[in-house]
Amino acid sequence: MVRRTKIIVTVGPSCWNVEVLKKLVREGADAFRVNFAHGDEGVWKRIVGVVREADEEGVRPLIGDLQGPVVRLGELEDMEVRKGEKVYVVRRERGDAEAREVPLP
Repeated sequence: MVRRTKIIVTVGPSCWNVEVLKKLVREGADAFRVNFAHGDEGVWKRIVGVVREADEEGVRPLIGDLQGPVVRLGELEDMEVRKGEKVYVVRRERGDAEAREVPLP
């Protein structure tokens, strides 16, 4: 039977060793995914090294999953908003509830 799907393995702490990753390769892993939203450069280098060592043939892609944009609200006063009411998004650190402002610094 011809397989028409790919198996992408997310590499987390439970499989940060070569033997576990080699087993995943034997079981059919087609690519490895690393979530770059967690950890730091030292952790990522270690993970990439272990993945490369486990993929002895050097043919499986390593997918880096990057975090997208993050929107954070500034200081917001208590404000009740009902369906259909207008609020205004303002580029400031602090909003004004009376003016119906939601701040985005």
